Amino acid sequence: MDYRKEIINLELEKPSGCNGSLIPGTISKSEGPTFIVFGLNPAEAKDDLEDFYDTKFYTINPETLNTLGQRRWTKKISDILPIGSNIIQAEIIYWTSKNRSSLEKKIGKLDFGNPYFDLSCAINHDLLLKNQNYKCILLGFSHVDLFAKVFNLPRFDKVINGEDGKRLVCTSSKNNIFNIVRHPSSIGFSNADKKNIRNILG
Repeated sequence: MDYRKEIINLELEKPSGCNGSLIPGTISKSEGPTFIVFGLNPAEAKDDLEDFYDTKFYTINPETLNTLGQRRWTKKISDILPIGSNIIQAEIIYWTSKNRSSLEKKIGKLDFGNPYFDLSCAINHDLLLKNQNYKCILLGFSHVDLFAKVFNLPRFDKVINGEDGKRLVCTSSKNNIFNIVRHPSSIGFSNADKKNIRNILG
């Protein structure tokens, strides 16, 4: 599947009202284990000044993007994964927004039958099919309902808490392919917590 082509074709057919979209891609190449990291959706660029952000609808390729925002996000993800990991950046929804509420105001409820949701699901299933030796990292506990819609999730029966008592990782004793992890942009995320997550996922 040509992810960019599919996204652009849908955007031309049904303009979303969003500023742009992201194409899943590798942000850290290594010989280590492969992690596919799923956020909710790409944030709108706030402090990046690249010209393409001024276009009517831009596409973000994390494999080639070297903006401040992308470098910052790559570091945040790398800080919670084992050193030497091969990291693929992905999203549940590939269209940009400030947050989930603003996204749904633009493209509608995030559920099957919504063309943006359906295409995002197709991209993610294709992504998993192409990366058999993977572990999936689902960022943020507030979006578990969407993760459950997209993936056939196991029962998460193991919870690890951080220094402040908040959840760091939810995983399964039977299936460790999917792991729900505290969002790396969370306030009060300590270095000890990051190290703890790296050890758990490793």
